[in-house]
Parts: sequence; structure tokens; C-alpha cells
Amino acid sequence: MSATRIISHFLVIFLLGACSVCRGDVVYLTSGGQITGSVIEENDEYIKLELDSGGVTRLQKKYVKKIDYTAVSDAEEAIAKAEKLQKEADAALVREDWGTAVAKYGEAIRQCSLVRESTGELYTRASALSLEFKKQLITPRKELIEEADKELALENYEKAVSYYKATIIRGDEDHTREIGKKIVSIYLPFADACFDKKDYAKSIKYYRECLTLAPEDREIAEKLARAYLERGTAFYQKGRHNEATRDLRTCVKLLPSNRRAKDYLSLIRADTLFMQAGKDKEREKYSVALKKYTEAGKIYKGLLGKQEALDKSFQERISMVEQNVGTCEELVSKNVRLPAVWSHNYEETTKSAKKYDRPILMNFTGSDWCGWCKKLKGEVFSRPSFMDYASKNLLLLEVDFPSRKQQSSKVREQNQRLKRKYGIRGYPTIILIDANGNEIARTGYRKGGPNKYVQHLKSLLSR
Repeated sequence: MSATRIISHFLVIFLLGACSVCRGDVVYLTSGGQITGSVIEENDEYIKLELDSGGVTRLQKKYVKKIDYTAVSDAEEAIAKAEKLQKEADAALVREDWGTAVAKYGEAIRQCSLVRESTGELYTRASALSLEFKKQLITPRKELIEEADKELALENYEKAVSYYKATIIRGDEDHTREIGKKIVSIYLPFADACFDKKDYAKSIKYYRECLTLAPEDREIAEKLARAYLERGTAFYQKGRHNEATRDLRTCVKLLPSNRRAKDYLSLIRADTLFMQAGKDKEREKYSVALKKYTEAGKIYKGLLGKQEALDKSFQERISMVEQNVGTCEELVSKNVRLPAVWSHNYEETTKSAKKYDRPILMNFTGSDWCGWCKKLKGEVFSRPSFMDYASKNLLLLEVDFPSRKQQSSKVREQNQRLKRKYGIRGYPTIILIDANGNEIARTGYRKGGPNKYVQHLKSLLSR
């Protein structure tokens, strides 16, 4: 391609750049005009398009230019907003409303910064406008700084800060850094004074303002962390654990090496576990309570010696935890759910009764010949509600006297001995005994099904 043809080619592209927007997936400018279509194939050298007008074409990449019409549309909108803001800022200058002028020029500059370089002359125009706005910023900023300096001399610190802040616009990091130093020099002594007076809320407010303006200043970050720590511990001492946790976590985030804040967070965790365990114990969730008491105890023991002022309190808590752990272990052993199966061994059943501190329900029965025995088994003992109650509250012992069922001589002798001991005269006879074999109560068949029978057993055991 000759030099003249290349120049003509790019001249066409430049002229077409001002054309109205065409709709389509992708738009390209070529030496022959504007083409709109969808890309169906692309490599380093060529682009293959399915044209909106129909058909397919292949374009050589080095001779075409892609138009981003979304960016163009956004750029036009941004420039229009910037020009409108400029008019409002100019009007504010006339009435010497310096704060409004700075804010409007600042937003106008931001709108110009949204224009993409790919939009060509729109980008050039936006850059020129941005430079113009920055020049126009000089006067209102200077006026505001002079006002701030006057107020500062009169010790009207809040007014001075408000004027300084009014000069800050988004994106102007150099100016923000310079003004930030002035604001920090005002706020930091206030924050220190509030901290010394234990007014932690105000000290946190001022330290946070300073850290926002000087985010790299580690000394300010440490002071803010210390303020959060002191307020957090004060909240803890008042029993306001949620607020204490929030402040202490913020302290650790600002200063990960702060051991004291971490210890207090551990303490709050232990206290929370202790309280939850108490509630679980009231609900008879003894295993859950035991686990939480144990975990709380480990934390309290781990904190001994770290917060000397609280060591006496830790010792008291550890003592309470150990007492509750012992109680829960005992209750867990008593309330463990055991398989509701009928044993035939009296000696083993009494041993289990001692271990789990449970009564034994002895069922004297004739399993293969006694009609009432079969009825009691079918209506009560085989039902899920009875089995559930028994698994948590009883040990079951069947003392059977069958007519045809085979039994070992050992079981037969045991059953005859029990029959004589408890004076059994009919079947079924149900006897409730303790782990030492002492009779608590006796009963037999009762109508009403498993739920009523369970209630009947409860009433017998509660006497």
C-alpha cells in the first residue's frame, strides 16, 4: 500500500469517527466505511464478521479500527454532566460560596476522569476540561484555607477543620495529604486529651478521623487500637459482651500483636460458654453442657497469670467449672440413652443399675402361655414410646417361666430364686427395684396403652 493510500485511509477513519452511533455487536471503521456485525472468528491477523446487513466478511486487523460505542455514549454523558457542574461552580464563585465551588469543580473533574482513552477526541476534550477545572479550583481553595487558618488562630478548631475538609476532592491525593496533616495536627491532641479523661468514645472518633487522613501512620493506628481496647474492657466489666467483643476485635485488627485484647476475647468466649452450659444443663442437655464447661475451664486455666487483676476471679470460675463438670458427668452417666433390651441376667442388670443409677423393671411373665402377659407385651412393652422412656430411665429384666421355651438351668434357678424372694403369685407381675434389689413398687397389666403405662410407672417411681 502506498504512503498516499495509507494517509487517505486514516483520514477516512478520522472523519468517520464523528459519525452518529450505529447499533450492533461490534462496529469497525474501514477505508470503505463503517461495518457492523458479530465476531464469529478472530486471530492475530484477521477478524471474521457476520454482518448485520447479511453475509460474512473478513477484515485485516491492521487496516481497521474498532469503535467502542458504549464508551462513546458514556463519555458524552460524563462530559455533559461535567459542563453542567462547571456552570454551577462558576455561579458559586460569583456569590463567593467557596465550598460549593470546590465540590462542584471536584465532581466535574471526576466525571472527566470517567472518559476512556478509546473514545478518541472525546477523551482529549475531557482531559482539556479537567485541566481547566483544576485551574478554576485554585481560587476557592485558597479562600477556604485562609478562612480555616483564621479560625485556627481563634481556636475555633471545628470550624477550621470544616473549612480544611471543604478543600478536599476525590482523586487529588497530594492536596489531601497536605491538608490531612493540618487536620491531624488539630485532632490528635484532642484525641489524646479525651483518652486521658477516659472518654474513649470521643478519642476513638478523633483517632479514626486522623487515621483516615494518615492511613500509613502506625502511631495513630496504635493509639486507636489502645482506645478500642480500653473501651472494650470497660464494656466487658459492665457485662456488655457484644459491644466488648466488637471493640476488642477492632483492636486486634488494627494491632494484631495486642495480646491483652486477644486474652479478653478468650475470656468473653469462656464466659459465654459457661453461661450457655448453664442453660443446657437446665434443659437437661448434660452432654452438651459438659463439653462447654470443659472448654470454658481450659480457657480460664490458660488465662491464669496473664491478667493478674483477674486471677482471683479466674480461680473462682475454675472452681465453679470443675464443680459443674463433676455434676454433668454424673448426670450424663445417669441420663445416657441405653438400648431398651430385655436382659435375663439379674446380676449383670444390678451392676448396670449401680453404674447408671437407674431402677430396674422386672417383668415376671409366662411368655408362651400367659394371655395377659402377651397382652401387656403387645400393648406396652413392644411399643416405641415405652422403649424410648425405658432407654433413658430404666433397665429391663425379664424373669420368664415358659411352658415350652427352652432355658438354661442357670436362668431357671435364678428365676425360681427371684420368684421366692419377691413372693410372686401370679403373672404378669411387674416389680420396680433399685440397684441393691430393694423393691420400690409393684404393678401388673393396665389398660390404656404405652403412654398411660409410662405415666403410671413415673408415678410409682416418684413416691
